[in-house]
Amino acid sequence: MSTRDTLRIVGNGTQKWNAKGTYGVSLAQIPVSLASGYGVYNGANQLVAGTWSWEPENSSPASGIYPNVKGNKAYTVKFTPTDSSASYDRTLTDSVVPEISKYPLNFSVAVEDKTYDGTTTATVHQPLMINTDVNTGAGNEKLQITGLTATFKNENAGSDKEVVIDASKAVITGAAASGGGATADREN
Repeated sequence: MSTRDTLRIVGNGTQKWNAKGTYGVSLAQIPVSLASGYGVYNGANQLVAGTWSWEPENSSPASGIYPNVKGNKAYTVKFTPTDSSASYDRTLTDSVVPEISKYPLNFSVAVEDKTYDGTTTATVHQPLMINTDVNTGAGNEKLQITGLTATFKNENAGSDKEVVIDASKAVITGAAASGGGATADREN
């Protein structure tokens, strides 16, 4: 009768993970691995080669966890040894919180034409509607932005003038706004 080996994670301090993705990608598209300085070892203290993968959550495959991947929720990962002939006493799993970066939005803002009045005041066409191209499973996610204000860079008359947009009072509504995936960058 042979004894099954045990797998464990070895490293310095709190274990660290590499699991970085962008808002809107499914969990299955976020690569996951132990950070440098960490490894999976067997009972004889030998490094065991293998891969980590996301486990299904609530009977849903990782690919089905649409952009509900949140940067503050832990998901289960499973280690699969490369050597399938080795026998281990249990499957090695752990909880990982993926690091989710904001989804970049690129869009144009139109301001209304105005009769010269010697001021820098500009009026933004609102609401601003943005199709994020993030597939929610029910279609592409759409955002509505209101509360933008604008000023012309200078008070001189002209065409194709540079405009400064102030997003400090912007209100974003839509799925991403409620899930934390989109925010107004107050600096730009």
